Amino acid sequence: LGERDKKRAWVELERAYAKNISPEEVHPLMFWQMKTILQVKRAEEEGNSEALNMKPFVYNKARNFSRKFTRKELEEKVKDLVHKIDNARQGEGDLSMELLSFALSV
Repeated sequence: LGERDKKRAWVELERAYAKNISPEEVHPLMFWQMKTILQVKRAEEEGNSEALNMKPFVYNKARNFSRKFTRKELEEKVKDLVHKIDNARQGEGDLSMELLSFALSV
């Protein structure tokens, strides 16, 4: 997702499903990644990245990914993932299809 490579995101999602990893297990990983990228983007823009207290590997990876998105895009992506899980839990959609749609939208 962070690379903004739709094809790779789709392939990785399909691999997870092929390994019987449920959409309910995949969603938190996708959410965590997008949220982390957003946190780094905000911290970089506000000049207080030291306050994040992240491991260097995680921080550097998220920082590199954050350069591929605007802050507004990241905020919308994070909100979108929250809505997708809420809708699925309320029976208003198939989470596996919603996550596929999300992966193809990055």
